[in-house]
Amino acid sequence: MVAVVCLALVGRSLLLRYAQEDMHREVQREQAHLHEESLRTVVGLRGLSLRNFAADYSLWDDMATFAEAPDATWAATNLDPSLATFKISYLWVFDRRGAPRYHAAAGPPLPELPGADRGVAAMLARSAFDHYFVRLPDGTLVEVRGARIQPSHDAARVTEPLGYLFAAIRWDAPYVEELRALTGGEPSVVDPASECARAPGGTSIMASHDLPGHAGNAARLCLRVPNPTADLLTRFARIRFLTSLAFAGILFAALSFMLHLLVVRPLRIIAAAIATGDTAALAPVEGRSDEFGDLARVVHDHQRGAVEREALRSQVYQAGKLASLGVLGAGVAHELNNPLAAVLGHADMLVAACEAGPLDVAEVQESAQTILTQSERMRGILEHVRELNGAESGPPRRAPASLNRLTRDALLFLGAYLEARQVEVVLDLADGLPDVACEAGMFESVVQNLVLNAADELASLAPGAPRTIVVQTALDGPRGSVLLRVKDEGRGIPESVRDRIFEPFFTTKPVGKGTGLGLALVHAMVERHGGTVSFTTSERGTTFEVVLPVASPTEVPTHAS
Repeated sequence: MVAVVCLALVGRSLLLRYAQEDMHREVQREQAHLHEESLRTVVGLRGLSLRNFAADYSLWDDMATFAEAPDATWAATNLDPSLATFKISYLWVFDRRGAPRYHAAAGPPLPELPGADRGVAAMLARSAFDHYFVRLPDGTLVEVRGARIQPSHDAARVTEPLGYLFAAIRWDAPYVEELRALTGGEPSVVDPASECARAPGGTSIMASHDLPGHAGNAARLCLRVPNPTADLLTRFARIRFLTSLAFAGILFAALSFMLHLLVVRPLRIIAAAIATGDTAALAPVEGRSDEFGDLARVVHDHQRGAVEREALRSQVYQAGKLASLGVLGAGVAHELNNPLAAVLGHADMLVAACEAGPLDVAEVQESAQTILTQSERMRGILEHVRELNGAESGPPRRAPASLNRLTRDALLFLGAYLEARQVEVVLDLADGLPDVACEAGMFESVVQNLVLNAADELASLAPGAPRTIVVQTALDGPRGSVLLRVKDEGRGIPESVRDRIFEPFFTTKPVGKGTGLGLALVHAMVERHGGTVSFTTSERGTTFEVVLPVASPTEVPTHAS
């Protein structure tokens, strides 16, 4: 009997060891994937200043003039200081024929543009932008961004280039060292054909990211991250196996209990925390000094990173809401002006009547009633502003609502903004639409952002061009959805930027005219309501279509709008 119990415990220990090793390998693969994603994100974020510099400075009328007739005074005032501002190492300006016109450096001399052997015009022949890496003879890596120089009115960059702008950043030792703080690991740059060097014994996790050049990859960025959980599961399985052999007969019952307490329960807690994202549930395990405590702390760190990313996304949403604050503020002031004027006028009448002599009760009642009515109107406007402010970045607090009413309310404060740009909004709202379950303030922000985006496009057209926006609602019976369409008669969206139209901080508007958050906010809010947003575009205009599911008839009653 003792032998049977012993064999059973040995078999159980072996199975547990194999299960732990599989889990360990799975955690290793997941950690390596997460670190590779993080490495790509860090490289992209580090290059944002270089990308924005090339995109912004090349879309500048003075830069187009400078490319043909360099002015040292203008360059000293406008270009040289920008190197320190954007932390750029080198700057090159070429004229429309590809001849060099200007060069500035904030580091070791590098007069010629690396990788420009085939000519700058050929490098930008297929695209308005170019991004590549070059390995210098001394081993230093240089990241280069290039852009066609265009006049500011050609944000789509469809005309012939007036010149070419290239900017570069040296990936010197301090630059690579900064990646250490951002990634929490040991970064290194190696040849593209080289494998990242691994530490012996599996004590680290390796991640890599290829850095492209014009002819294949120019280098490979390696990241070695400490792996505190290496060998933990193997060591535990060995200890458990020897313990089972030594005390199989007398500790069978106690071992089963301890197995549950020390293995099954921590694994369940860790698995539940991973599934739910609740790091507070890891508290009973994190305080332990064994391998499960180490594993729980690793899981906690990863979950905390997810929370921080969600917080960053919330900040992006809030930034998008604040971007239209000026427009809404002007609309609120416009809507409050008329009732406030009526209140002040009738108050002056009451004061004058009191000073003139006996009061006419009928006139006093009429003035008081007018003051009361207009005050209620102002309070209603302010209540609606409070509702708009309720669109938080957390899960939407949905309630049944009429799509047509939400659309009208969303346009309430945009009248002054649209009138100043001579833009007319035409409503084509279908009757009898079923309700949708949504958060009113959040969805009104969707409508406002789409209309404001269309209005800005129409305002940039030549005088006399049509400036009409059609806002349409409809029922899509086969899909069980309600549709919202916003149509304009603008110039359409250039094909080169259509894939990035919903990307945060991406905008085709001139510098200072747009934040690049409006359409990203629309996309995020619609998805959070279980819907979709898409667009069709041509030279005759653009139509954005929002599809929202109809609320369940057993939960939300429908009504005519």
